[in-house]
Amino acid sequence: MKWHKAAYTILFLSVIGFIDASYLAAEHFLGRTPVCGILQGCANVTTSPYAVVLGMPTALLGALYYLLLLIIAALFVMRVKRELLATLLILTGSGALFAGWMIYLQIFIVKALCIYCLVADVGALIIFGIVVS
Repeated sequence: MKWHKAAYTILFLSVIGFIDASYLAAEHFLGRTPVCGILQGCANVTTSPYAVVLGMPTALLGALYYLLLLIIAALFVMRVKRELLATLLILTGSGALFAGWMIYLQIFIVKALCIYCLVADVGALIIFGIVVS
C-alpha cells in the first residue's frame, strides 16, 4: 500500500479509536460503565483491576495513543515529516503489543469481552499491520 493511502487509512482508524477510547475514558471518570449492546462484558472488563495502569485508566492511555497516531497520520497526509516512520513503527508496535495483552486479559483472565475495548484493541492491531506492510 502506498504511504499516502496508508496514511489516510491510519488517520480514519485513529479517529475511530480516539472517539472509542475517549468515550471509555469519560465513562471511567464519570464513574459509569459503558452500555454494552453486542457483548455483555463491558462492566466486568472496565471495572477489572486491569482497567487501570499506574493509576491511569487504560482508556485514557488509548485515547492519548490514538490522538498521537492521528497527528502523525495527518503529517503523513500533508506529506510532511516522512522521517516519523521509525517513530510510527515503534508507536504502533508498542500499541499492538499492549492491545494483544489487553485482548488476552479479556479472554483468559477477566473472562469477559467489552466491544468498545475490542474496537480499540483490534484497531491498534490493524494499524500496526498497515505500518509493517
